[in-house]
Amino acid sequence: MFDHPNLATENLQSTFDAFPWRIDDVALRAWQRGRTGYPIVDAGMRQLWQTGVMHNRVRMVVASFLVKHLLIDWREGERWFWDTLVDADAGSNPANWQWVAGSGADAAPYFRVFNPVLQGEKFDPAGDYVRRWVPELAKLPAPLIHHPWSAAPLELSSAEVELGVTYPHPMVDHAQARARALAAYNKTRVARSTRFSLTAAQIPLSLSDRQTQGVEMDDEKSVIEQSTDAMPVAPELPTEAPKPAVKKVRRAAKKVAKKVKPAKKAAKKAKKSAKKSAKKSAKTAAKKAPKKAKGKKKKAKR
Repeated sequence: MFDHPNLATENLQSTFDAFPWRIDDVALRAWQRGRTGYPIVDAGMRQLWQTGVMHNRVRMVVASFLVKHLLIDWREGERWFWDTLVDADAGSNPANWQWVAGSGADAAPYFRVFNPVLQGEKFDPAGDYVRRWVPELAKLPAPLIHHPWSAAPLELSSAEVELGVTYPHPMVDHAQARARALAAYNKTRVARSTRFSLTAAQIPLSLSDRQTQGVEMDDEKSVIEQSTDAMPVAPELPTEAPKPAVKKVRRAAKKVAKKVKPAKKAAKKAKKSAKKSAKKSAKTAAKKAPKKAKGKKKKAKR
């Protein structure tokens, strides 16, 4: 904040000043109120509105949705978080939003676009989080709760869900919104390379290459990886044979043990013999005591 006091209002990377943000008050309002049609996004935004807090994973998902799916200026999201978050910080709040937008100091790859459906399935597999904050979807089974638009009419009616009435349709198609965002970022990057006359090695990736890398960088993978937020699985104990060095140490230990055993036996024998001798001496002393007493009496009579 000392070096960048206007972090909440100005792009840290000035090349993003020309980014083609969209002005869409209706879409912004739907995002703010949790009416986007994407359950994990809506759950997070409703939790924020009702409690003033939100899980860090969901913060990234809803921020990416606003900036990249809707192409709405990150400053709108920053202002909303500043007004609603109880833990809003003047430095971290704009820095985090610029990180998501790609204009920050250590921004994530600008072609990374969170897939809200896969994020929901990955971090809320049973749908408990969505059911709590989006109760109109509570009766949907877990396989459908993160994408209710794919449910059959009978499944929707049995769950008392009517798309467009009780719960909105998705306001954008994920694949189309992602392609639109990549095209917008591509224009910004090309303008930057022209402005600064970058070399061939420095020119940004083409849109097609960027889409391919985006598949690797975001959640477009067909196979969902294990959650990094989950507790790590305890490693299995090695079952392979011990190494030669370990065998040597064990052999040496056995040799030392063999040498120590005789000494222990000798100490035990010495203890036993000492006990026996002590018992014998005690018995003999007990036998001699009455005789000595009789001798003293005889002397006394004389």
